[in-house]
Amino acid sequence: MKLSYLVIMLVVFVTGLQAQITWDVSVKFILDENGNRATSGNYTTDQEILDSFDLANEQLAAMARGYEFEVIEIIDLPGVSEWFDSSCTSADAGDLQAAAEADTAAFAWKTSAINVYVLGTDCSAVCSFPSTGDIILVGQGAALTSPFHESGHFFDLCHTQGCSASDCDSTSDEIADTLPDASCWDQDGIAQESFGVDYDQLSTAQKDEVDDVWLNIMSYHNLNQRERLTPDQLDRLTDASNIVRANVASGQTWYVESGGFPGPMPFPFGLLADLPLDDLSDGLSAAAPKDVVLLRPGTYDAPSVIDQCVMLCASHGGVVLD
Repeated sequence: MKLSYLVIMLVVFVTGLQAQITWDVSVKFILDENGNRATSGNYTTDQEILDSFDLANEQLAAMARGYEFEVIEIIDLPGVSEWFDSSCTSADAGDLQAAAEADTAAFAWKTSAINVYVLGTDCSAVCSFPSTGDIILVGQGAALTSPFHESGHFFDLCHTQGCSASDCDSTSDEIADTLPDASCWDQDGIAQESFGVDYDQLSTAQKDEVDDVWLNIMSYHNLNQRERLTPDQLDRLTDASNIVRANVASGQTWYVESGGFPGPMPFPFGLLADLPLDDLSDGLSAAAPKDVVLLRPGTYDAPSVIDQCVMLCASHGGVVLD
């Protein structure tokens, strides 16, 4: 087959994958009444913000979906000091977003970016789900991984312990490939719940399943060691990035799976994990330059010519191009 201009990459879970799709992030430090940032805490400098998103991008690269955060600006925000001591609660997040949308200039609100507001209080962080808002608050008690964790909520991911759980409850997180979890469980607790034995008695594959929760970005465990999302979590994140959060993304991911829907098809076919397109040509026809075409395991007829810069990612197994 001929690859025009050699502009196509086939990537099969390779650590260090360069991102094709970026999510714009606008960070605002709310200043106190004297025009100062918080003087103590985990997020008082530009570099601490950049370090957090750099780590998130390293982790995203290892997941090989072609995504990356891009911090487009870090702004000191004077004149709104009444919000400096806000708490990391959904109520304060909603109130601050309402104020920001009412005066976009004063709050440097951007509709085309993830809006992150850094507070002066020693709280952790909070984010609105797509159905409830569009803002992230980061307090001075936030962990290094908190901005990525809250961005997971922004892209519609629940905690691993469940979408409606609190304290040490365990409910469904609406993700098929994560084990049941609770914030107070250790690895043995997760293992006992699903397999009836302690962690060190599990097979290697079972340990991997436990670690997928124990080290999950959306868990409450090991806050500064959280480093992974499961394939089904990535699908849910991708669905949100494609549709309800498309305003912050530079491109889209198109799902292709043998036995999917024949193309060309109207939106949203190909843009949701449960509504994939049927073959590679359909995905390439639908994709714009710099989009991602995500191939599910299977055998596909390769087109004779590919004449635009589209990244192909092979997902969760073997892909054969005939």
